[in-house]
Amino acid sequence: MIAWATDADTHLATYILELGPERSGAKSRCLCPGCGGPLVAVNNAKSQYKVRPHFRHHQGANSQNCAIVAARMAILRTMTELGWIDLPARARSASIKGLDGRDYEGIASRPPERVRVIRAEFSDCAPAVLHLEDGRQITVLLRGEAAPTDGSPSTGAVVVIEVDDPAVALMDPQQLRERLSLNAGACWHQHWDDAAILDEATSQARETAIDHLALAPDGLDLPSDMPAELKSETVLHYVVKHILKEAGELRTPADVVYVEAFSEKQRHSRTRRLPEQHLALSEVELEKRLSLTRPDLVCKAIDTAGDHSYPCLCIEVTVSNTISEERLNRIYEVGLPALEIDLSALQGRITREKLKYLVVSSTYVKKWLYNPVVAQQCRDLEKEVQALAAAEDEAIEEARAERRRVNAIPLQEAADQYLEKAYRYFLLLQDAGDSLPAAGSSTGLALAEARQDVSEQAKLLASKGYPGADEEDFLRPRGMLEALLSLKFDRGLTRKLNTGFQVLNALITGGKGIANEHTPLFLAAAKAFDLPMTEAQKDTVQQWRGEVITRIKTIKGSYVRTSAYDPLLGALFPELREALTRTTGLHFARFYQKHQQKPQPQPPPPPPPKEPQPRAAAPTFSAAAIAEFRHSIPQWMRNRSFLAGAELQSWIEQNPDSAKALGITPIQGKKPS
Repeated sequence: MIAWATDADTHLATYILELGPERSGAKSRCLCPGCGGPLVAVNNAKSQYKVRPHFRHHQGANSQNCAIVAARMAILRTMTELGWIDLPARARSASIKGLDGRDYEGIASRPPERVRVIRAEFSDCAPAVLHLEDGRQITVLLRGEAAPTDGSPSTGAVVVIEVDDPAVALMDPQQLRERLSLNAGACWHQHWDDAAILDEATSQARETAIDHLALAPDGLDLPSDMPAELKSETVLHYVVKHILKEAGELRTPADVVYVEAFSEKQRHSRTRRLPEQHLALSEVELEKRLSLTRPDLVCKAIDTAGDHSYPCLCIEVTVSNTISEERLNRIYEVGLPALEIDLSALQGRITREKLKYLVVSSTYVKKWLYNPVVAQQCRDLEKEVQALAAAEDEAIEEARAERRRVNAIPLQEAADQYLEKAYRYFLLLQDAGDSLPAAGSSTGLALAEARQDVSEQAKLLASKGYPGADEEDFLRPRGMLEALLSLKFDRGLTRKLNTGFQVLNALITGGKGIANEHTPLFLAAAKAFDLPMTEAQKDTVQQWRGEVITRIKTIKGSYVRTSAYDPLLGALFPELREALTRTTGLHFARFYQKHQQKPQPQPPPPPPPKEPQPRAAAPTFSAAAIAEFRHSIPQWMRNRSFLAGAELQSWIEQNPDSAKALGITPIQGKKPS
């Protein structure tokens, strides 16, 4: 059943209840909008009815698709009566293939709008034409299941409203208005601005491709036969140039200079850092030939901080090909500052905005290929470290030469020179008296000079293996060295005494007297030096010797003295070497034991049954032996590192007498290096 038909007189869509009683039944004068056949009006004039008012075909008519056509006609009339139509939004897309092989899309649209309808024409069973208030025309295809969809209306704009429900043909005008207000299923089939919308979409796609550096921008012509990869790089270089030209600035990365040089013993290195720079750019040019090279970009750059300027800065933009060694050498030969912007790691799409950030502000993708400022810093640092290494090597060689010179001096010559200088020093101390002279006085200056001479000679002895000659305890007034020198030269040096015997008498009778631990050594020295004495003095000395022997025999631990300086004293006074070894506490301890009653031997205890033997006990030593050992450790051996290894072996070969005096033996099977 359908409730809408075409009035045969007016050709307008007519609702069944709009007919009066005079047009009931076969007198309806209405035609089927689908098949065009006459229709019968049923129940149109009745106020009560079991079957709702409707149109029906005459018996036998083919009305299969008529209800859908009637539905479209009813909707069209309703649109006209409402006086408006909601046009949906219109969007169109376009795509452009870029140099990278990717598709770049653009979309343009027109917004939805409600427009006023001033007239509607139902042209045939499928389309209708709406005449809008602004003069535009729209063909409305009220598409149902049986409605034709082909053909292009002359109006140029086509809106499709899907109508595939035959029940619409039975709706009254109010129901249709409600349905139309929803505008469900309406879409554009064709828009009067389709060409313009498509142009906008295509332009947008092109701009997107250009923004992604996938198309050549305006102003750049690329040969059609150029490979795609080369086109992409050309576009990139072109864009970078224009970015720098527009920005007028560039931030450069820091650069570090590191140089090193080696001396014989160590490595010398220096580091200097060139900080980041903010450069103001001008005169940016693309691929300008400069002698042997043609950089991607050339410009003039000035450091805004004022530290450096670059009248000609070369910029290399790396995309797929790295800078070859040969190209790098050409850059070095030209000698111009060259900066690389490496974009090879991007591996994908990059927009112009991102590229601008990388090129202008970021230092992540940049590095100096060559910088004259850095190169000059490198040369300066190389000279500095090479000078340091050369100076150290020279000092090492001088030390070796000095060592060879020192080793060439005989030990006895060095010892005699030391005694001579020490003799002079002690005489000056004697002249100064108990109070030291002022530092600036002539006596003070002479004393300081003499002390310095002794120190220098002491260093020579130390280098030959006899340290300690410069220690204050060894050089103190009325000390061991001064006493032995006084005995050797038969005069008091720091004591107001005239003869060596007077000095000997003061040494033995003063302080601890005959029990002085150095008494045996002083007596031995007087004998070794052949100290001039009268007969009476000789008798006195002989009496002292007897007392010393008695004490050694009877008193355990007598005459334990320090032997720290014995090697040095043996080198300075060769005539005392034997006396030094025979006046030690250990020697006297053995002498004491020899003159004591020997204890009876005890039978050995039986061995313990089948038990592991305990570790042998450490040998016991007498108190004199222990004291002798403690005193025998030289101070110089405690305070300084002594020779060892190959150096010790070499020293032994060069100083056999000194080694023997110290009790140092060569390492068996080792040759000096």
